[in-house]
Amino acid sequence: MVQADDGGVELPHQSRLLWEREPGAALESAGKAVFGLMLNGAQGDDDEALAGHFAGVTGQFNADGSYHDWLVTNFYNLDTVSEKAIIAAVTPMDNYLADLNAGQNYYRPSYMVVATLKDGLPAAEFQQSINQVMNHFYRHNFIYNHADANCAGITIDTLRALGWKVPHRGINGYIMAIGAYFYTALTEADLDAARQIYDYLTTETTRLLPAVAFDAIGEDLLRLTATESPRSLTAYEQRLAESIEAIWFVRIPQIPSSRVLGGAPIYSFSEYLETAPADRDDWVTIELAERDIPVALKQTEPVNPPPHPIPWPVMLILLSLFSLVVTILKFFIKKRIS
Repeated sequence: MVQADDGGVELPHQSRLLWEREPGAALESAGKAVFGLMLNGAQGDDDEALAGHFAGVTGQFNADGSYHDWLVTNFYNLDTVSEKAIIAAVTPMDNYLADLNAGQNYYRPSYMVVATLKDGLPAAEFQQSINQVMNHFYRHNFIYNHADANCAGITIDTLRALGWKVPHRGINGYIMAIGAYFYTALTEADLDAARQIYDYLTTETTRLLPAVAFDAIGEDLLRLTATESPRSLTAYEQRLAESIEAIWFVRIPQIPSSRVLGGAPIYSFSEYLETAPADRDDWVTIELAERDIPVALKQTEPVNPPPHPIPWPVMLILLSLFSLVVTILKFFIKKRIS
């Protein structure tokens, strides 16, 4: 549903009922709590933004069907100045999607999976927890990292910490990551860029890619509605499963403007390579200025400081090659002397 019709970027707004506990339950949602997942698509004018964006949503189902006042917990890098003028915050939906300076839907289409709940406690627990995470984020207890601590990773880590054991989807693989590291280091002569591609390929994909997080959580949300769960549920999962009244899929088209049309986000590293121009020089990118963070907000050293440019598996390979070269040289020198 996300990828169909170029991501639905120019199609009408769509609300599709995926499941309801009893016939007609979805029509009796007014006033009930909602818990949702927000996925924003790929930008059409930035080849570094093809993976989209992700956020958690909470609120109350309005009688007229509107969702302008639902809360979206939006994590963006605090250490750079966003070209959209976005600053990480818990923000109302109308600002998140349609504010002239920061609205996501001026840049790309968006999608939601929304569950209405007869008991709002699971949504309230999530919002309380993610508010605390945002507090730690602003205190620089941890920093935004496009691989390990991005919008998807921060949100799904919070859900898993609450007890929602969303199944993992795995990593791309260390062999691919090591090969990509050496290729990037040699072709771009940039160890930081090489480390970044290595981290992308070794990060669990539900934490790395917004579309994969959206797919995995949405699939598990539907799985929780089954009469018999395929796994033993935690206390949080049990409360959520018993509370779900209906589940909706919502597709929101891009707002017409002078901006280039976006599309569906990519779901894998291989899809990224297929979508972005083959020649890196042909990429359309937007350089972001660094933001000076007030010292008062840097109360402690972050728990996830920038990683060393050379990861330990690569360091181990380099040391092994160095030892091999030294051993071979010693052999030939000894042979020549004898």
